[in-house]
Amino acid sequence: GADLVLKIKTLRNLAYLYHLEGDLVKADYYFDQVLATMKTGSDNYNPDKGHAFLHYGYYLLDKGSDSAIFYLNHAFSLFNAGKGFHDREVAATLYTIGDYYLKKNDLSNALNYYQKSLVAISATFNDTNIMSNPELEILDPDVRAVNALNKKADCAYRMYHDSHDVQYLILSTKTYALCVDLIEQVRQMIKAEESQMHLLKSLHQTYNQAIENCLLTYEVTGEKEWLTKAFEFSERGKSMVLLKELKDAHAKEMGLIPSELTTLEKEIKRNIYLYRNNIWEEENKDVPDEKKLVFLRSNLLVYERKSDSLKSSLENNFKDYDKFKYDPSVVTVKQLQHILDQDEVILEYTLGDKFNYIFLISPYQFIVKKTIKNESLEADIFALRDNLDFNHVSEYNFQDFMEFQLTAFKLYARLIKPVEDYLTDKRIIIIPDGELNYLSFESLVQSITWTNSISFRNLPYLIKVCPVSYAPSGTIFALENKGHSPSLDKGVLALAPSTSMITRTFLANNQLLAEQLKNDLDLPGATWEADNILKIIKGKKLVGEEATEAEFKNLASSFDILHFATHTHIDNKNPLYSKLAFYPYAGFHEDGVLHTYEIYNLQLKGELAVLSACSTGSGKLEQGEGVISLARAFTYAGIPSVVMTLWDVEDVSTGNIVPAFYYLLREGFEKDVALRQSKLRYLEM
Repeated sequence: GADLVLKIKTLRNLAYLYHLEGDLVKADYYFDQVLATMKTGSDNYNPDKGHAFLHYGYYLLDKGSDSAIFYLNHAFSLFNAGKGFHDREVAATLYTIGDYYLKKNDLSNALNYYQKSLVAISATFNDTNIMSNPELEILDPDVRAVNALNKKADCAYRMYHDSHDVQYLILSTKTYALCVDLIEQVRQMIKAEESQMHLLKSLHQTYNQAIENCLLTYEVTGEKEWLTKAFEFSERGKSMVLLKELKDAHAKEMGLIPSELTTLEKEIKRNIYLYRNNIWEEENKDVPDEKKLVFLRSNLLVYERKSDSLKSSLENNFKDYDKFKYDPSVVTVKQLQHILDQDEVILEYTLGDKFNYIFLISPYQFIVKKTIKNESLEADIFALRDNLDFNHVSEYNFQDFMEFQLTAFKLYARLIKPVEDYLTDKRIIIIPDGELNYLSFESLVQSITWTNSISFRNLPYLIKVCPVSYAPSGTIFALENKGHSPSLDKGVLALAPSTSMITRTFLANNQLLAEQLKNDLDLPGATWEADNILKIIKGKKLVGEEATEAEFKNLASSFDILHFATHTHIDNKNPLYSKLAFYPYAGFHEDGVLHTYEIYNLQLKGELAVLSACSTGSGKLEQGEGVISLARAFTYAGIPSVVMTLWDVEDVSTGNIVPAFYYLLREGFEKDVALRQSKLRYLEM
């Protein structure tokens, strides 16, 4: 009866969860309970029994038990009898049986079962020939179909590795290509940005393996199309969620949906982020108010439902908008070569499990470098950041200085040395991957300088060779047209809130923020920085009590450049709650801090944001998406270029670099060149 089904389902889910947690003792106990309970029921078809056998078979397979195949076959029989062969659960069972044979190194049998799972997942594909794949159009966007393709591609690659038969390599590569296409369709079915990121993170290895296969296929066949295909996979594994949001913004600018619906969507989003922020703040109190949380969560749910309803309406009623927003195509090598200036070169990185890849694109060159992955790469990146931490200045010693040089040189050797012959007199656009998002490439050194004292200014930094800028992906670089000198017609809005006032009043009432900002240190250079900027470029400054959040929002869209010289609170766990501090007392409508989620809702029309504050480029790394930071929010809000910091900055030094940067912009230098020259001048001081 219903009670028996509920009991089976509950016990099965408990067993499965303990299995996922790695608690095999409890998993064993609950699986025994499941099997005992199922014996008491009738032998009629019951899908929950099928799921129980499938999960238990998967569990036994994970433990290396040969009895796994018995339960998997039993699950298949139940599903096939009750649902028919063309069914998602049948497909899941078949590719798990394939996993059993793969573990036995019976590749031929495994591949046959993976093919059968593809037949089962599709209502119209019936070809059991392993060399055949279904067309994308007849595959439902389902994670089980993604799994089946992934497993088939992996098995075909192993068969190539064993037999060196190139047909298996090509099969594997084409299957990975189909899998990536299907991942894009699955992602588009998911509404929540966080869920999209989770999907891309879980399947990021698919993109890397597709790249590896393409490069290997090129080596074997000599056909250059596989090189460009490898770059396409690299692009499709980078910042696709941000790209979709940027395309969404561009679609609205093009008038593909009515302006009143855009306004309504912004209002709904504003409320969603506001309630999420209030929930987060309440949950982090020592004694959260449960009644208040219930109220906040119920209101959040109302707006989330409104958001889902509006999205569905927009996608169903405005087909041009839907097509533009969800277009999965990425920029090609030829398209990038066409838009690059003669002295520009793109270095796009992809970090795999075994190898790292550098794609070099200039107007006349396309080169791919493959290097063996060094296990210390991630540790070296964070060691370099820690070494340059401003909080360690008072205890910094000669050994620290030499360790900086050694680490910076090691990273240069791995990341720049393989392509350095192509970089002479070039301006580099770095497209990072994974932990490389946390690395300042400019600070890498070409060699170690042996000296008896600490002297940073004379080291052979990469920045002394060429300007460096960054982009989330080549596609976003092309979409946003980065790399050009900003218009200065509308000038700069320079913001420098009074830190002494913040210290004395605002932070006294915001203890958590005060602790994070460590605002007991004043910013003596911030106001001076703003004053100097306005001596160079026309515009408006908001300093001290004038620098309110409300006034910023009122003026922000009227300037070409937005300059922030203020404190930040970077929340690496919840990036949407990172914030920039403003003057706190400005009425009841604003709270004196500009949250990241508020930036996403702004409509900015400028060309450059300068975040002259501590660690503005920091944030949470989402595999396959990049760092979710304040800078990303400004990009989404309509600012194509952002200057930011990767670690804590000493405000007097930035007060010297920034005016020189603006002077060079005024003289017509492009942004990357202007920033490089201002840094070099500071090193020479």
